[in-house]
Amino acid sequence: MSEAPPLPGESRWDTVLLLDGDGDTAAASASAVTRPLSCAG
Repeated sequence: MSEAPPLPGESRWDTVLLLDGDGDTAAASASAVTRPLSCAG
């Protein structure tokens, strides 16, 4: 599996985690992780 960083404005991790089967928890975690990364640039 290729671990490519999420593109600006895109949430690839959201999709990956959701497919993992954790539903809301995964979405919340992905958002919490993706947002700081995007802000950090």
